[in-house]
Amino acid sequence: MLTLYLTELLQREYNLKFSERQMKKILDGMEYGIKTLIEDGYSFKLLDTNYEPYVKKPVIYKEIRSGEIKKSDARFDVRTYMSRSYRKELGKKTKHKTNEEPRVIGLYESEVPKNLK
Repeated sequence: MLTLYLTELLQREYNLKFSERQMKKILDGMEYGIKTLIEDGYSFKLLDTNYEPYVKKPVIYKEIRSGEIKKSDARFDVRTYMSRSYRKELGKKTKHKTNEEPRVIGLYESEVPKNLK
């Protein structure tokens, strides 16, 4: 789906024509580059999303089945953050009406005003 979308976008906006095979090679190269950056510990921004690797500290835990006490290894994990403007834009674009009643959080049913139900 992403390959098809990007192919059409490049053709429509920039008048560039790539075959499906060429687009697959391009996306595979991007995937390899992104994975390499993350494994090397670099932070970067791609498609309005920030990728920030961080080190997860080792944890000592007790395995449930065997009861054995173990220690996990320290390793990289990735935090992703979408920009505030993109989150707002996404929220506006994806609003839709629904017939479902909203969930009530932190209130009793009797405290909810009638006009919000």
